[in-house]
Amino acid sequence: MTEKFDVVDLNDRPIRQLARGLVHRDNLFHRAIHVLVNTNSLSWILQQRSSNKDVDPFLWTSSCSGHVDPGEDYLSAAIRECEEELGIVADRKLFIEVFRASPCLETGNEFVRVYLLKYEKE
Repeated sequence: MTEKFDVVDLNDRPIRQLARGLVHRDNLFHRAIHVLVNTNSLSWILQQRSSNKDVDPFLWTSSCSGHVDPGEDYLSAAIRECEEELGIVADRKLFIEVFRASPCLETGNEFVRVYLLKYEKE
């Protein structure tokens, strides 16, 4: 099944849905999240990007990241990505939004929200 994104306008309002490849090929505005996971005052979880990634293969990046699914809000996407990529199931109240980026070449025309999650394994 083809992954689809909400294409959004300059005010971050959804205007239609298109396949991931078309959104990236045509540099259309869409949404993404990053989560930085702090496990204690000195330790952070980072990921090394796969060699198969189109952009920045092998580079280190945030704890987890991903696109916001159609109809999904940013925080729900952050929670979902933490579970999918890291196996971390955390209450939404533990996620703190720390930064927003507007679409530009550096973000791949993504509206980005960055969250901090202070996570202590039980």
